[in-house]
Amino acid sequence: MTTKSVNIYLSLLKTRADEQRLVALLTDPNPEELEEHIKEHAHLWERRPSDPDFLTVRVGKGKQLFSVGLKMPEVESVDPIATEVQQLKDDFTFVDDIPCGISLPKVKSLGITGRRQDVAALTHEMICQIATHHSPEDVRILGIYPFSQKQDWEWIDNLSHTAPLKGCKLERLTAVGEDEAIQLLNFMLEELSQRVSKMAERNNPTSNTATTAMQPVALPHLVVLVHDYVDVRQHPALTHAFKLGEQLQHF
Repeated sequence: MTTKSVNIYLSLLKTRADEQRLVALLTDPNPEELEEHIKEHAHLWERRPSDPDFLTVRVGKGKQLFSVGLKMPEVESVDPIATEVQQLKDDFTFVDDIPCGISLPKVKSLGITGRRQDVAALTHEMICQIATHHSPEDVRILGIYPFSQKQDWEWIDNLSHTAPLKGCKLERLTAVGEDEAIQLLNFMLEELSQRVSKMAERNNPTSNTATTAMQPVALPHLVVLVHDYVDVRQHPALTHAFKLGEQLQHF
């Protein structure tokens, strides 16, 4: 193996790495590109519950294993080209600047702490991703926040994903302040209880619906955003959600 052949490999691997990065960015674009995707309807609402990246949210960039398997020729350590070959292997084990995500269905609940402006920025990005990549028929977003943070969060009322479900008396699936929070959480508790009943009925072999028990329940997944968890953490709706969140399509 010569220096010339190493350079040819290097050029080819750089091209493949760039392609891998480009494909990843098409799936998880930079936050500033989401608006353009919405305007162009590019990839809008394309993630479905059966997709492996359903409700996976991008939280930053990092390294990903290179999708190309490297099979470099064996080179003796005394060979002048040995250092270049080893460097080539080291440089292309991973690809840098790849979007990194967290699967909400896998983690079930996610807490974000830090400086207020940083937490708000990251959470805004996550909510925008969910609204861009998922249809409101598949995902509904519930928001609970105090009056002091209304200016930061009232924009989510404009999302189709906060449209109320049947039985909700609020105009949107958002709550500002304690009174509305209790009202929204009571509705959520009722909704979760109904899902438990339907799930039990479908799993009952004597039920008329038992023949369709293997089919998914046709209900939207619920993503609940709570700005100040301390104020509402004792509510039974959240306790219920944490226990049966994945089964009830609630995160």
